Amino acid sequence: MFLRKNILSIMTASLLAVGSSSLSASEPLFRPNDRVLFEGDSLTDGLKNNYGRQMGWDKTWAHRVDEWLFTHCAELNLEFRNLAVGGSSAKTMLARADAAAAFKPTVALLTIGTNDAIMNVPVATFRVQFAAWCDQLTKAGCRTLIHVSGFPPCPNVDKETRAILEHCAPYWAAAKEVVESHGGFQIDVGPYLLPRAEALARKWKDHTVYSSGVHYNTLGNELIAGAVLTHLGFWKN
Repeated sequence: MFLRKNILSIMTASLLAVGSSSLSASEPLFRPNDRVLFEGDSLTDGLKNNYGRQMGWDKTWAHRVDEWLFTHCAELNLEFRNLAVGGSSAKTMLARADAAAAFKPTVALLTIGTNDAIMNVPVATFRVQFAAWCDQLTKAGCRTLIHVSGFPPCPNVDKETRAILEHCAPYWAAAKEVVESHGGFQIDVGPYLLPRAEALARKWKDHTVYSSGVHYNTLGNELIAGAVLTHLGFWKN
C-alpha cells in the first residue's frame, strides 16, 4: 500500500517537497526538526471510550499520518503532538490555544467545524474564533496551517449524519478562507474518500467507513489518511 520505492527516491535530499498543495516545490512542507501539531475535534482525537479503544476507533487518520511520516521520513527528525479533544468547537479549541502554541509547532493539521455546525454556531462567529486561533499559532511560529475537511456522505450513512455533513459546508468554506489568509491551505478529502467508500460498498453492500455518527472506523480513517498523504504529495492517486 505504501509507495516505498517512490518515497526512497524523494527522500534523497534532506528536504521533502510537497506535491499537490499550495506550496511550490521550492518550499518544502516538512523541514528537518519540524514540530507537527494535530488539533481539532474527535475526527482527529478519536473515540476514546472503552468500546472505541477495543474497536480501534481511537486511532484516527492523524495517528496514521503521524506513523507514516515518522517511519518514512525518519531523517527529518519530525516531532509530533496530537492535542485534539473530542467535542471541540472553534471556541473551545481557541480556549486551549496556549497549550498548542507552547508546543511551538511549525506545521499544524486539524479538523474543526463539525461541532460548530451541530450547535448551530453562527458561521461569522466560527470564522472569528478560528481566525483568532490561527493568529495565535502563527505568532508562535507555525508557518503552515492545514485544515482537513470536505467529508462527504458515504454509502450506508444514516440520515442524521448526512444532514450534519451537509450542514458543515459553510463552516468548511469559512475555515478555508481563514487558513488561506494565514498562508495555509485546506485539504478536501471528498474526491479521494467517496469513490473508495463506494467501491468498498460495491464489494459488499454492508461495508461502511463510519463507526458512529460522523466518526470513522478503521476503513474510514485509513482512507482519510490516504487522502491527506496523497494531497501532500507522498502517495500517488
